[in-house]
Amino acid sequence: MFQLCYDRRRNERVLTWTEDVGYTHDRLDDGEGTPTKNRSPILVSEGEFPVTTVLDSFEKSSLQIEAPIGLFVAQKLRERLCE
Repeated sequence: MFQLCYDRRRNERVLTWTEDVGYTHDRLDDGEGTPTKNRSPILVSEGEFPVTTVLDSFEKSSLQIEAPIGLFVAQKLRERLCE
């Protein structure tokens, strides 16, 4: 299983992959719609996953993480590209 968060500064989204379910793509709702309420963040279903853009960005930044992890996530992103 892994979760890959991206576009964190503008509109954070999350790609989740699990062996039994496969891929899900969600948007993070931070729960902070008004300053007077403190709600918990939740994941909300999101539309199209921009796999090419995220894969390019991930491959550049994945040099900062352990090689087996980076290779595994990149492989799963490429599989998503072929779907």
